[in-house]
Amino acid sequence: MDNKREEVLRLIYILMGSLITAISINIFTIPHKLVSGGVSGIALIIQYLTGIPTGYMVFLINIPIFIFGIKEVDKDFIIHSLIGTVALSVFLVLTRNLSSYFYVKDILLSCIYAGVFGGIGIGIVLRNRG
Repeated sequence: MDNKREEVLRLIYILMGSLITAISINIFTIPHKLVSGGVSGIALIIQYLTGIPTGYMVFLINIPIFIFGIKEVDKDFIIHSLIGTVALSVFLVLTRNLSSYFYVKDILLSCIYAGVFGGIGIGIVLRNRG
């Protein structure tokens, strides 16, 4: 029973971290056409060049990574990572218009906020094996 409770809490934290990361990207990174690292950075570059939303690209870019990871990494980690990736993709799409309500004019402050909130979000996800 306690193990199921821990698993549910872990999944809630993964979802919460994914939401924080998505909000950070949509409020602080995209309005100033900044780029982060990793898959989301590649997805941002593709969005800036083609207009394809970041949420869709994060999911599509991660597909080959998951295919490779299925053979190399343990199943629980793959499942948690898949949940985190799908959640991030969905939250990126759902929160994409937030920058019209919350806009930081100063690009340096946006960089700092994006780093802090993005780091907190990803930290929560990684701490919970997502």
